[in-house]
Amino acid sequence: MIRHRSPQLLGLLNASGANDRPVHLSHSCDLKPTAQISAADELRRQQVMEQVCRVGFDHFGPFENLSDWFNCQTKQDAAVSDHRNATNRSSKADPQWIIEAGEPDMIGFALRPRIRRSIHMCTSFRTEPKILQF
Repeated sequence: MIRHRSPQLLGLLNASGANDRPVHLSHSCDLKPTAQISAADELRRQQVMEQVCRVGFDHFGPFENLSDWFNCQTKQDAAVSDHRNATNRSSKADPQWIIEAGEPDMIGFALRPRIRRSIHMCTSFRTEPKILQF
């Protein structure tokens, strides 16, 4: 059984009529990995993450402002650029929704302090609020 929250989150957005809100989706965002997982298991994990993102897109899409998702391990520069562009369009009147599947390392690379309050971030990473302070 694949246990991942991104498809469920995409389903909730779809059911609430908010398919226009998400603007960025990425996975495998632990850019400072530890030795807790073997290279083979890491690759397997990334493949599962790709599959669950595809399932969420196929089942609950389309999403007006979300055309693709990113594996941060293989497309880090593109993911950071897409994330940054999405956050730069964000404002208090038009907040953006970012779905981050995993550790939020990449968020610190993309967010400017002045607009952080205009971002709604959904992550499956269990964290203390202070960890998300960049």
